[in-house]
Amino acid sequence: MTSPKRAAMIGVDWGTTSFRANLLSPEGTILDKIFSSEGILASHTSFEDTLEHAVSHWLEESPNIPILASGMITSHNGWIQTPYQQTPSSVSDFSNSLLRHKTKSNMAIYFIAGLSHENELGRPDIMRGEESQIIGAVAAELPLPSEKRVYLLPGTHSKWAETSGEQITGFTTFMTGEFYALAIKHSILGTLTKNTSTSISDGFMKGVKARMNSKHSILHLLFMSRTLAIFEKIQENEISDYISGLFICEEVLSAKRNGVIEQSKTVRIIGRNELVDRYTLALSEAGFAVKSVSEDIITKAHFAIAKSGGLLS
Repeated sequence: MTSPKRAAMIGVDWGTTSFRANLLSPEGTILDKIFSSEGILASHTSFEDTLEHAVSHWLEESPNIPILASGMITSHNGWIQTPYQQTPSSVSDFSNSLLRHKTKSNMAIYFIAGLSHENELGRPDIMRGEESQIIGAVAAELPLPSEKRVYLLPGTHSKWAETSGEQITGFTTFMTGEFYALAIKHSILGTLTKNTSTSISDGFMKGVKARMNSKHSILHLLFMSRTLAIFEKIQENEISDYISGLFICEEVLSAKRNGVIEQSKTVRIIGRNELVDRYTLALSEAGFAVKSVSEDIITKAHFAIAKSGGLLS
């Protein structure tokens, strides 16, 4: 491991259920990293104490380096609530809107704003944390691409974002993960699910194809997942994946219908978990090429914003 004495900054990705911190060199490479489950809802001490406990050993060697933080830590339920930056926004827009905070122990923390977008109907959409991942993904592809690109960030509330050059020009949120959880845990559909495996069963693609090839409402198709199980047309261990396939395919078709992925045949998925595999399968079935982008790309965003803001000595 490279000595912390060469450190230039600390980048913190602080979400609802997790805390990630990266110590970065003057060139933006990762010197050291920390991960814990102390998200904003899990912190049992103050946010300041949680951060100081996590990075104090780095600051002993490099006491004056800036700390950039993004994610739900900047929300109403977090430490410091930042205003939303509006689309279109680029690295310079986020560096210009950094909110500086000095702690009692003299740590200098710069909070990155979330992002808002108003769609064609005048309805606002929001994200916190995902904007930094998108900025990092764009920054990793220098020289900057001139064509429009589409980035997908799967999760409880999936985000489909469009970029042009270095700017995030718009995005759309789908509550797919949340409604899947509600269906499995709090509806009659969940009484039939027996799958305890972490791998994706054949039921997933059966659900994707059922939604892809049907003109019926997903509300009807969801009930059919119950009747298919009752009449043993799908196996018990396939039911939850079948429902997952219905929901994710519905999201992909909605994004296609709304023009979100009309601009590009390649969808860049940011992440590295099993959920990315599910979206890759559904997108491929819909005829789209997929490129995977690691979620670690957020370190490039923290570095790019710090550099643009003149915080790196």
